[in-house]
Amino acid sequence: VSVTIQDSKIFAGTKKEGVFSSNNQGNTWETANQGLKSLQINVIKLHNNTLYLGTEKSGLYKSTDYGNSWKEINNGLSNLNITAIAFKPPYIFIGTEGGLFRITDDGYTLETKKLKSNSPLRPF
Repeated sequence: VSVTIQDSKIFAGTKKEGVFSSNNQGNTWETANQGLKSLQINVIKLHNNTLYLGTEKSGLYKSTDYGNSWKEINNGLSNLNITAIAFKPPYIFIGTEGGLFRITDDGYTLETKKLKSNSPLRPF
């Protein structure tokens, strides 16, 4: 499970059932999977009121409405198994089993950055 929190809202990404959200400190949970092609979530992160999540097989998604809907933003990713997401404005760094990618905050400009090691990246 990967978890991120903003104010009173909690988001949890699971390996089999997708994303869940809670507005009440985790007392009750609702599914938040609209628009996702895969429910195998590896990582979920929040940055500037936007949620980002990485899936096992269908890549990177973002939500600007707190998980009510998700938009796929794989523009040029050669490996859709996302294992890590990190932020260093104006960039979002995406770790995959195929390498490290850097996209701009808008989610549209993608650059591939080669690592010296061939081993897969793991979540931070």
